[in-house]
Amino acid sequence: MMNRAQNYLFSKPSVQSVYIDPATGDYPFLTTLAGQYDYEIPNVFMTVGGVPNTELRIKQVFEILAKNKNLIVNDYGYQLNDYNVVQNMRYVDKTIGDEVYYTFTPQAAKELDKAKVIFPFDPGATTGQYQLKCLLEPIQLTADTIPLMVEQDDEMAIIEGALGYIEFYDYGRSDRMDRFEQQYAPRYWAKYRILPAPRRARGTLNRKF
Repeated sequence: MMNRAQNYLFSKPSVQSVYIDPATGDYPFLTTLAGQYDYEIPNVFMTVGGVPNTELRIKQVFEILAKNKNLIVNDYGYQLNDYNVVQNMRYVDKTIGDEVYYTFTPQAAKELDKAKVIFPFDPGATTGQYQLKCLLEPIQLTADTIPLMVEQDDEMAIIEGALGYIEFYDYGRSDRMDRFEQQYAPRYWAKYRILPAPRRARGTLNRKF
């Protein structure tokens, strides 16, 4: 039940749950191949509980983006610093500053399957264009020796959630579970919310008429 509670805390984006590549300090890049639309997301390695190179799964990708400086010209009309072209692209979900966000189909990791993303277009052969915003799956608590992936100040949330889930399974209802999901978890997500970073456009954007 503690494992279930910790998974719940990691189910929404926060500075604790969103993976940042420690080698670059930025969102990881996805290597794509011409003609391939679906991609399995590989495991990542982080220091957890003082143990370096701990292997973690990606639970789900929730956004795919490219920065203007990384866009390449191809058959779909991506062009550097051309706001009107990018804005009208069929597969663009939104643009924020110099970042372009694409539509795609996410598939969350399951017990035996890794997370996947499926593009609605051929992404082409790239290594440094598409970046992933993705949720980490915390280390599953299958033994007493496995460390929690929350800070000590947040352990009470895990305990409250675990006790709430136990009560729910025993009695069919639990005020503790409701309190965990409606108060503790939102408080945790607010505490570790990802603050918007100021972004400036690289180059002068075209006006829209």
